[in-house]
Amino acid sequence: WDGGLAVQGGVLLGTICGFWFLFKYYPDTKKYPKALIADVIIPNSVTRIGSSAFDSCHSLTSVTIPDSVTTIGNSAFHNCTKLKEIIIPNSVTTIGKNAFQKCNNLPSITLSNTLTSIDSNAFLDCSSLTTIAIPNSVKTIETGAFYNCTAATSISLGDSVTTIGNSAFYYCIKVTTLTIGKGVQSIGESAFYQLGYSATSMLIIDYNATECNDLASASISPFYQAGNSTYKAKLIVGSTVQKVPAYMFTDSSSSYAPRISEIEFVGNSVTTIGRGAFARNYNLADVYYGGSEEQWNIINIKEENPTVDELKEWYAKSSKELKKFFNTSGLLYKSMELKTKLPTMTEDEMLKLLATDGMLVKRPILIGDDFVLVGFKEAEWKEII
Repeated sequence: WDGGLAVQGGVLLGTICGFWFLFKYYPDTKKYPKALIADVIIPNSVTRIGSSAFDSCHSLTSVTIPDSVTTIGNSAFHNCTKLKEIIIPNSVTTIGKNAFQKCNNLPSITLSNTLTSIDSNAFLDCSSLTTIAIPNSVKTIETGAFYNCTAATSISLGDSVTTIGNSAFYYCIKVTTLTIGKGVQSIGESAFYQLGYSATSMLIIDYNATECNDLASASISPFYQAGNSTYKAKLIVGSTVQKVPAYMFTDSSSSYAPRISEIEFVGNSVTTIGRGAFARNYNLADVYYGGSEEQWNIINIKEENPTVDELKEWYAKSSKELKKFFNTSGLLYKSMELKTKLPTMTEDEMLKLLATDGMLVKRPILIGDDFVLVGFKEAEWKEII
């Protein structure tokens, strides 16, 4: 880059790649010069677009990037508020922090299919983006990468994505379809905060992560208030999913849990449903499972079995006899011959036994602030929900 500059009568003249551009300078306020560039064609001798290279070029409407460029630096096109057209060539492997932040007139962007990471806040406040399609080459989407992309209606994450950072798609409120690829291993806090909150149709979450990591607690929900009170959300658990992570689709407060009204399990690949995975989804009305009743009953909740204290709390809120908490269809129940043993056991003994192995516990269990439903009986659930 040629950085020669000269000031003449309050106007800053400069050269970029040997081309002259006109900048306006405000000596009285000592503000940085703002470019009056409208269109840029970058020559193929350039391999890297450096930090803040076109920062706050408010007249810039289109940029042509050659396939010689491998890196777009931090804040490279930050605050280019009139930028409407840019194609990221397949040579680009990295997009830096805040690279396109506040490009709020950019309706679409084509990402490189060799891109490996999208850094934090890269597309923050790109409020005109309508479609976000992450190619299969991307492994990491950092914190706030697509924060406040309020016009986006669809988000698709390729199978190569392993990490979705905190608040990565925060406040993408018009999204109606989200596809999460099978390679995702970690989803950060508030990653999909209020996803589809202002959408005009049901939010469809197509979840395909084979074995994503558990969350530590319900207070760090990735799907805080996803969906809206009118159209709700449908969760599709894909045929590649083996584990639904602990606390993935809940929140510590029912007011902020996702508005999931329907869950569909495609196929019978799921072997583990983690602790509190769907807790406090008070809108849940229908669950469809592709396997047989026997296959459903062998889903492993052994590693996330409820504690004695949790069981005591649930029992106190329930109108059921304690023996109704036992999974009478389960193989373990039958092998232990509990049908004949339970009548002679005290409540404390039954609670301790239930807490030893989650496979003994009847499901589904719907836990509310002042009620607990054990097992699915349509009439009971309709009365409560």
